[in-house]
Amino acid sequence: MSIESFIDLVYQHKSKENKAYETEEKRRVQLQKLLGDFNPYRNPHMDKSLVLEEKVELDGYTRERFTFEPVQHLRIIFYVLTPSNNQRTYPSVIALAGHGEGVKEIVGLDSTGNEIEEKDLNDHHFAVQLVRRGIKVFAPELIGIGERMLPVDQGLRNNSCLSIASKLQLLGLTITGLRVEEIRRLIDVMHAFADVENSRIGMMGYSGGGVVASYTVALDTRVRGTAILSCANTFFHSLLAINHCIDNYNPHLLDFGEFYDVLSLIAPRPLFITSGMKDTIFPKTGFLEVVTKLEQLYAEIGSTTFAHDLFTGGHEVNGRIVFDWMKEQL
Repeated sequence: MSIESFIDLVYQHKSKENKAYETEEKRRVQLQKLLGDFNPYRNPHMDKSLVLEEKVELDGYTRERFTFEPVQHLRIIFYVLTPSNNQRTYPSVIALAGHGEGVKEIVGLDSTGNEIEEKDLNDHHFAVQLVRRGIKVFAPELIGIGERMLPVDQGLRNNSCLSIASKLQLLGLTITGLRVEEIRRLIDVMHAFADVENSRIGMMGYSGGGVVASYTVALDTRVRGTAILSCANTFFHSLLAINHCIDNYNPHLLDFGEFYDVLSLIAPRPLFITSGMKDTIFPKTGFLEVVTKLEQLYAEIGSTTFAHDLFTGGHEVNGRIVFDWMKEQL
């Protein structure tokens, strides 16, 4: 008997448990409880904490850098990319980067803050790809990544997920829950921007950013269209089979269900998920199982707003369909 066999046994037992909830709202309450209650720690003066730090005019759009304090003692960094066509209002997307360089990469900056040359821009710079399609983009730095790494981890690893997640779990909270709380408060702050059309807000997240986007949109119905890039998979085929960052392992989450059960709370709103055929950390088999479950769900409720793309490639951003899909949905 190996530990792998024991884990499989527990997973099968959890999967067979009855996880039915009376209403969709009760399912959201249960999911929020598992991620942690951050209500007591919100900044009551959040609206007054917004600060514009930088504004740069670029070819076809403006990039601004803001900070604000959604949770007491925590100041979040976010960039805003606005098309230069002077429309009265814009469809708007929150763009969430994964591990690595963090938010700088997706807004077209290198790790030192210098502009990436036009010829070197690609789909991984997806905030730029979206603004060039006429979408206003809000791109926050997730806590523990990029500029929001802890000093103790800098030079040793590319994130502070372990340092933060372990302490939060001891306190009955999760790093996923904290990230979701910050992004939901960012949605609140977006309403202070007069050119944001509140009925046309979307969210796009890659890898770890896609995980945060998934939980955020599952809990927050203000988001209209969602694109999850290179992370939609089953826990069984990914987290239980392959070593991942600790920020993916939320205690007792299987008491709620599989990852497709989280994504099911997005329905019937538009949802697009992508994955690479050669992705080694979110395998094709698990992705296709999620696709099957979501296709069944959307068909049962009579919605045609679910789409997916299994592209040739690995763990990466592939925008061959999803960027234009987002523009169409919003």
